[in-house]
Amino acid sequence: LKHACICADRPSSCLEGAHRAMAPPPEEQALAAAEGEVPPAAAKESALALAASEPQSQVTEGGPTTYIVTQGVVFLKRSSRPESGKIVRVRKPVGVVLHTTGRQWRGDRGGLWVELLPDGDGGGNGLTGWTLVSGPGFGIEGPALIHLKDKTAAGLMTISVRWLKDPPIFECVLPTVATVDDLAKALAKQTGLNVREIIFTTGLPGKSMKGEQLPVDYTPPKDVLTSDMVLGELKIKDSLNLVYLGHFDEDFIPGSGTDTGIAARG
Repeated sequence: LKHACICADRPSSCLEGAHRAMAPPPEEQALAAAEGEVPPAAAKESALALAASEPQSQVTEGGPTTYIVTQGVVFLKRSSRPESGKIVRVRKPVGVVLHTTGRQWRGDRGGLWVELLPDGDGGGNGLTGWTLVSGPGFGIEGPALIHLKDKTAAGLMTISVRWLKDPPIFECVLPTVATVDDLAKALAKQTGLNVREIIFTTGLPGKSMKGEQLPVDYTPPKDVLTSDMVLGELKIKDSLNLVYLGHFDEDFIPGSGTDTGIAARG
């Protein structure tokens, strides 16, 4: 996709401007590297290498017992002991409710884990063990799970993103105070796309006199979202459209329906 103006009647480059606005500053890139975020190349290998070895910490009781999946993926330790066991990544649709025992465990790296009830998602697939609520180094932006009551109280919204056509290629739950830049980072982390090449629009370009869909360059400027826009203020009613300035077919990592092992302990 060329860096062309999406306005048909003037030479300015609206897409290019939004593209520059989306690029993270150098200090954010350095911070991301320091926090152990997984580069796209590693993600394409289906590997999230976390070199961690955590001693057993105290398990606490009386925590929340109902969580909602926010990122379309959960991280599991299929073990009765949270400090041990291989971590697997399992695809779960956004909005799926997980039921837990109220027991919690926090590893030395800061990851918060909760113990699932047997068949914790009610799907009859034997989902059990310990699942990650939030923590660094798992290649996601924000928590993997949110306490169901927090979703109502904190003001969260479900966002879906499509590429060229339905069905959407990505869905997540974000706070209404999150920005378009937060959404771009969440999309990039789970798909391998370059956050600096991501632009979102709320509408598609019109059609030509022949009834054919016009290229994305003709998207009205009012429909192009910039990185500082607040999601809750946009009154989004449908899936957002992804305009990708890079090589989508090379960068995009389709979601897998199977478990992916992760070399980590915490």
